[in-house]
Amino acid sequence: MRRQAETETLTSFEAIADWTRLEREMVGNIAVGLAAARCIDHVKKGRKLLVGTSVAAALTLVFALGWSTHIPREQTERIFRSIRGLAGNDLPQVTGTVLRSLPDGVAVRSQGSVLTILHPRWARVSVTGGSAVEARFVDEDTGQVTITSVYGQ
Repeated sequence: MRRQAETETLTSFEAIADWTRLEREMVGNIAVGLAAARCIDHVKKGRKLLVGTSVAAALTLVFALGWSTHIPREQTERIFRSIRGLAGNDLPQVTGTVLRSLPDGVAVRSQGSVLTILHPRWARVSVTGGSAVEARFVDEDTGQVTITSVYGQ
């Protein structure tokens, strides 16, 4: 094989006689190929990120369109009010006493403090004018009737 390599030429002018030079060129070509492969991998990762972001944006848009066409406006406003309530903006900035009916109870706010009287979510809550809130329910365990009346001035 060595004799055959000595007779064949890389170009028409020179024979393969310097094996160390050939080895250096081959190692160099392999290194260039590996570096090119790493570059291609980075491009593929960037494309995956772009595709993933595009899919997430498209799904968000479909969700928003579906929400706006199928969920009643009152429920949407209620959800946004709840989110604002979690951020600490749940009670209006009003001086005096504020009565409020919550899903879990009746809240009274006065002088910067809030008192909440809890009741089950299925309790019947009624508001009388702007100064009274009342919750009525029957305790399923004991059978006792509970009436909570809160008045504000």
